Amino acid sequence: MEEFTGFPRQLQKFLFDLRINNTVEMLEENKDEYVRILSEPLKALHAALTPTVMEIDQTFDLNPARCISSMYSDSRFAPKYPLREYVYLRYKVYGKEKDVPGLYFDMALDCFSIGLRIYELTTDGMNALREKVLKTFRYLTTLWLR
Repeated sequence: MEEFTGFPRQLQKFLFDLRINNTVEMLEENKDEYVRILSEPLKALHAALTPTVMEIDQTFDLNPARCISSMYSDSRFAPKYPLREYVYLRYKVYGKEKDVPGLYFDMALDCFSIGLRIYELTTDGMNALREKVLKTFRYLTTLWLR
């Protein structure tokens, strides 16, 4: 696998064109370019981020099959558009079903987003997170106001 050096310059044009040409009839024509412009760089980004993610928390699931978005849209929700018009990387703590901490990177034609997310957030999980943030804030405030 190649080292991550960024996404190709053709990315924006490809994603713009894909909005127009993302049809079942154009699928075969679009697939090779999709892999070259989106899938391969995303795999390289995953590999490049893995050591850092492991430093943050060794319980994150690093399996590329679960972390990297598929190139195909879910046909239940987008039957006319076979290729996904956005990509993502998701690192989640392995083995949890609720209140799952994770890191993410999302990218589409007109936006990108990175950050921390709690997947399958519950009311109890939100309350615990809120209390932890407030407790940390109170502690830091005492340090700053000495």
